[in-house]
Amino acid sequence: TYKNGVTLVLDLDGGGRWHIAKVDLDVGATGMNAQVFQTFLESTEGRPFEREWLRTLQDELVQDAQGMGYATFNATHVHFVADTLGRTASREVILHIQCDGWTPNQSSGLSGAVDEDTPTLHHPVVSFGQITWNGLTEDLADRPGGVRKEVWSHIASVRPGLRYDPDALALNYTRLSRLRTTGQIQMSTSMRLDTSCHQDAQEIHPCLVMDVNYELMPKPSHDLGMELDMVRNDARYGPRLATTLLHRNPRGWGAENAWEFGFGYVAVSPFATLGSDAALNSAEWTLRWSTSQIGILPLPLNRFRASTEPYTTIDVGWDREVWPEFTRSQLHLLYDVGFTENPQRSSKFHISPMEISFVSLSNRSDSFESWLADGLNPRVRARFNNHMTFGSAASWESNWGGDSWHGQIQVQGHWAGMLAQRIAERNGETSQFDGETGAWLVAPGVPIIQYQRGVLEASAMRHSQTAWNHAFHVLFGWANAGRNTPSLPLEQAFFSGGANGVRGWRIRAMGPGNAATDDIDSGILGVGDVRIDLQYELRHSFNERWQIAGFSDAGNVWLHGENNDPVETWSWRSLASWGWGAGLGIRQDLEFFILRLDAALRLHDPTQPEGARWIGTSKLRGALHLGLGLPF
Repeated sequence: TYKNGVTLVLDLDGGGRWHIAKVDLDVGATGMNAQVFQTFLESTEGRPFEREWLRTLQDELVQDAQGMGYATFNATHVHFVADTLGRTASREVILHIQCDGWTPNQSSGLSGAVDEDTPTLHHPVVSFGQITWNGLTEDLADRPGGVRKEVWSHIASVRPGLRYDPDALALNYTRLSRLRTTGQIQMSTSMRLDTSCHQDAQEIHPCLVMDVNYELMPKPSHDLGMELDMVRNDARYGPRLATTLLHRNPRGWGAENAWEFGFGYVAVSPFATLGSDAALNSAEWTLRWSTSQIGILPLPLNRFRASTEPYTTIDVGWDREVWPEFTRSQLHLLYDVGFTENPQRSSKFHISPMEISFVSLSNRSDSFESWLADGLNPRVRARFNNHMTFGSAASWESNWGGDSWHGQIQVQGHWAGMLAQRIAERNGETSQFDGETGAWLVAPGVPIIQYQRGVLEASAMRHSQTAWNHAFHVLFGWANAGRNTPSLPLEQAFFSGGANGVRGWRIRAMGPGNAATDDIDSGILGVGDVRIDLQYELRHSFNERWQIAGFSDAGNVWLHGENNDPVETWSWRSLASWGWGAGLGIRQDLEFFILRLDAALRLHDPTQPEGARWIGTSKLRGALHLGLGLPF
């Protein structure tokens, strides 16, 4: 006894583990073809004989049968018999699977006049019968659930006369749920005998149909919401509060219009300005209107297959950012369309034929104006010009995966100004062009910007049977200013360091290249036209809420071109300008977001003089980052 209690020790000897030696399948009573299941059953031989596995096998047999249209076949028709006689030495089981036929009685859910004494029959191949939307057939329905029948017809994967398919039912449900106007979906099914056929038992099979009704209950047409979020991009970080007025389902197309007003306090990194003279160094204001609709406007919806999930987004807005040195205002218009190329891989294309923006920098501080005018490289000054952009963009993203590894790949391309500049050169007057660069001036002091920008990003994750997981991430970005643009505007450049980049440095604290923080000529600290990130994490989960990670990051930003300082210029020939760091992080999953704290040391610091770049050759340097979500 222990503290007046009793300790019970169970010593169990289960013997050796049994395995499946052979599987016999008898589907003679069902009318199904056993050869269809043969490949599937062969893969079960040699597996351990486990109860949970038998349940899984039963479910998969039913799923495969119903996928072939045998809607009456369910788990009650599958029975297992394990033959172990005379096999104790080898511990091998011969598994017999017996599948029963169909008894058409009221308990099967069949509506119609059926004699309870009807003998067992082969399972029939069931077809879809009447398909109704909110209780109305397609020819009678105008706007069931408030949604136009053109939208219902587009997303419908279930049609009268088609063979029964449970996946089609689920897909139809999912597509309806994705409509922004959908509040709740209820699906009901019922089997019945088609009265146009004979009721003779031998003729019942082609007459069994399944009626389906989808009941859509829409959300309120108008809604007012408030959201607290975190701005966390390459250059900005901080809390943001937004109020949104929604108008759902205007004109019955399942669309959603939104008016948004937002305010945020943001900086280059968390708490970067607390305790300084510029405690409110940056505020971010947003006023925008957007609409998102199914289909690609202005083309008719029936031009597209539902599996492509076409959409159109139009976004018009004004953004205002208050920096310590200046105030940046931007007006923008975005017309974006997209479609799914492969639903299984979530492979999607996004195309933005129209990206128009006007950027103005006002309220410039005296120190900032002095910095620009004090002999600074003209290409640096060009990054802070007022400018206009007429551009386009395209991107492709896709998941990939195998038995152990999975991940995502994304390719982005942006281009602007070339077509508009050429049209202006053919039709404009000399006074409409900048005297130094030749760029078209859409207004006095406002040139049109020309650039090309591409990003390739890939991630890979390996999940093991343990709590340890591996994750890799690669990012390569290249941007180039056009013929009449001295350098890229700041918003189109790349930034180094930060919570999602090379974490041994704070955002914009490394590069371009080997440039030192106190001696930079042709560039701006941490800003470049080329960016490479190589990242690795070893993650360990203690439980569903807490995770730690060891990580290593390498990369930097660079300039490119012949007129830049060599120490700031990209080159394939040397790794001396690469930054390399390593560290530890802790993550907490709060369900609605992941809170992350990462600390990293610099193993190789390209901003230091030669001989003092490697860890141990100078004082330790690093960075601490507070982030939301995983870095990749």
